[in-house]
Amino acid sequence: MSSNLSTSITGNVAKIDARITSSGDPVINLTVASDHRRYDPQTKEWATDSTTFLECNIWGQLAKNVKNTIIVGDTVLVTGNLHTNEWLDKETQTKRSKLQLKVESIGLSLQWRPLDVRRPEKAGNSSMPVISPDGRPLRTASASRR
Repeated sequence: MSSNLSTSITGNVAKIDARITSSGDPVINLTVASDHRRYDPQTKEWATDSTTFLECNIWGQLAKNVKNTIIVGDTVLVTGNLHTNEWLDKETQTKRSKLQLKVESIGLSLQWRPLDVRRPEKAGNSSMPVISPDGRPLRTASASRR
């Protein structure tokens, strides 16, 4: 029986490795980190117990978009399918494995900062102004989006 273990995660981008396969397909291996924190009532401070790292594999057009948008340190929301990558260690000849997430969708979190999104204009539509978080006009949006 085959099924996908779909999940969503939130964390900070710790590492980005971009490459092109021999067939010309763009691939990004992106590592997302998440701290396990707890509040210590005696010290009245937050403490980090441990950090979990998950490697996320991104392919095709999504990989191109990630390369042009996301940087190390960004907080991201990632959705995809978990799978186990298995291989034979060349030095020890022992079987190794790693849990990875094959990404279907990824986006920046707006929890800690606003995002300045710029979209191309559609010709022939009436428009209304769109203002950035600092109050400056960015573009006009189609009246159909109101």
